Amino acid sequence: MLRGPLNPRFFFIGILLFIFLFIPSIRADQKDNRFLIKHWGENSALPQTSVNSMVQTRDGYIWIATFGGLAKFDGLKFTILDVGNTPELKTNRFLKLQEDRKGNLWIFPEANLGVFRYSNNKITTFDSSQGLPSKKVNTVLLDSQNVLWFGTNKGVLRIESDQKTIYTIREKIELS
Repeated sequence: MLRGPLNPRFFFIGILLFIFLFIPSIRADQKDNRFLIKHWGENSALPQTSVNSMVQTRDGYIWIATFGGLAKFDGLKFTILDVGNTPELKTNRFLKLQEDRKGNLWIFPEANLGVFRYSNNKITTFDSSQGLPSKKVNTVLLDSQNVLWFGTNKGVLRIESDQKTIYTIREKIELS
């Protein structure tokens, strides 16, 4: 039979005993087998260890841009694309990747070569002959309306539903 209120010290000791005796201990050195962690580097899979950009495309592949080429990861293995096996790329140094709403992968090289488009397992060059204001692309944006914007040193190219609009420094961009 208990008399009076419960002593807080005994209550605290009781909680500690319960925690240590009845709850299984979790040790820091135990492996958690729910996740597989694997490290890939230059010697095992990637063309180069500095990753500049990554994107997962709608078909599930993870694309990685490096200064040693591109890597396409299917979840098990990497496929490397570089000038040695894909001469359409013209360089191995890539800064950014962007997928558009149609599933085209836009690949941005470091050099002034325009951009490359990967579509239907083919790489094509997109440059001033296709409407790009300059071969030097500084930035790209896919906005909330699925409009693709390319920022160059000579203006901006806007692509919406295959409609191309070029804005130069002299023109005003009307935003709605």
